Amino acid sequence: MTSSKLPALTGAIIGVALTAGAKAADMPDLPVLKAPIQEFYSPWYVRLDGGWRINNVSGGSRYGVPFIDNRASDSPTIGGGVGFKWNWFRSDVTFDFGAQPKHEGFVVAGTPGVTANITNYTVLWNAYADLGSWWGFTPYVGAGIGFSYLTPFDVSTNPATTITVDNKGRAQLSWAATGGAAYSIAPGLLVDANYRYLDLGEARTDVPSLGQINYGDWTAHEFRIGLRYLIQ
Repeated sequence: MTSSKLPALTGAIIGVALTAGAKAADMPDLPVLKAPIQEFYSPWYVRLDGGWRINNVSGGSRYGVPFIDNRASDSPTIGGGVGFKWNWFRSDVTFDFGAQPKHEGFVVAGTPGVTANITNYTVLWNAYADLGSWWGFTPYVGAGIGFSYLTPFDVSTNPATTITVDNKGRAQLSWAATGGAAYSIAPGLLVDANYRYLDLGEARTDVPSLGQINYGDWTAHEFRIGLRYLIQ
């Protein structure tokens, strides 16, 4: 190569480099790949439930005379709990308040022989089986066992008599059977709709010198909706 051609070749190389650099400057920046953000949840959750309770009562007596009929008003219910989930199995402990339904017991047809309101609290240990998920819905079945604390108050009798009422509350064995479905509405948050059959046990009032008023065996059909939050 002669010395006269060297400047020309050098200039060509510099021109090509400048052109390539200009084109590279016009190219968009390549995206920076980032690792996906993962949400981690513990197996623990908390829950809040509310609904409507259709109360039923059977049996019962006033001073040893059986009721021929019973009536119990329906009532709202509210409760909550804390639980643990492992794969398809869940378990929780719940506390529920069933408002103060009115009870009427009839010893003869017509006017109730006994009227009272029943305060009730229920504590249950529950176990559930999740049955898979379809389109975001997870159906489940479950059962629970525990106790209800029942306290009669505002007790009145017919014919009206002056009585001294011992309104001590009593703990009664309780159990429940549940079926429902959950749906995820946000990361870690599920809405839970369910039906629950609940047996609360018996409520009783001791009346000194007269005997005992037994308000029968209380059961309920509950229709509830609530939220479950998976603790992070």
